[in-house]
Amino acid sequence: MTSQWPFSRWALEVAAGYFFIIGLIGLAWPWLGLGPNFRELREQSSASRLGTRTRELALSAASVVAGFGLFLHYAWARNLALGLLLIGTIYAANAFAWGFSGEQPTPRVRLFSRIAVASWNGLWFYFIYRLVL
Repeated sequence: MTSQWPFSRWALEVAAGYFFIIGLIGLAWPWLGLGPNFRELREQSSASRLGTRTRELALSAASVVAGFGLFLHYAWARNLALGLLLIGTIYAANAFAWGFSGEQPTPRVRLFSRIAVASWNGLWFYFIYRLVL
């Protein structure tokens, strides 16, 4: 059941599409060589690199599942999407900082990236929490 807001059906479809597309992109990046590839990651042990890649793939697969579940109006999909936003903020802020700076990020870049990612995910959290299902 969707909420009584007049645009709740539209909000549900946008949120579901966002999670589905972000998940598909996250799953495709390692195969296309577009994932994290900075020098410090390449210098880590194979187990650490495997753990990083596995975490990224697991979060992406969960995003696809959440998007699909939101499309089908499952209540658990909303909880999964909200949890992914909370967990993903931690990892996305670090990845954003590394990608933005192209090297070891300065404390100022880390702060900027945390604010930017927390703001973006915060807007999606509010959007899903208040308007979807």
